[in-house]
Amino acid sequence: MLSSLKMGFLGSGTLCQNLIQGYLNHSSLKPENIFVSLKSVKKRFFETTKIQLLFNNEELLEHHQIIFLCLKPRI
Repeated sequence: MLSSLKMGFLGSGTLCQNLIQGYLNHSSLKPENIFVSLKSVKKRFFETTKIQLLFNNEELLEHHQIIFLCLKPRI
């Protein structure tokens, strides 16, 4: 079932990277079905995988079945 889901991640920090790495290592989820919304491409982790990078949060929210919020709270 996980292999057909499209997962989206808002935020690209350590939490996001650890969640993605765990899914890739321990499930049938394919990197092509993982999408990450970034402000800028500066993460080496994402350059070495087939994870899809997006620069538009609205697109991520509209087209994916599961969304992870990997953002620090702002006070």
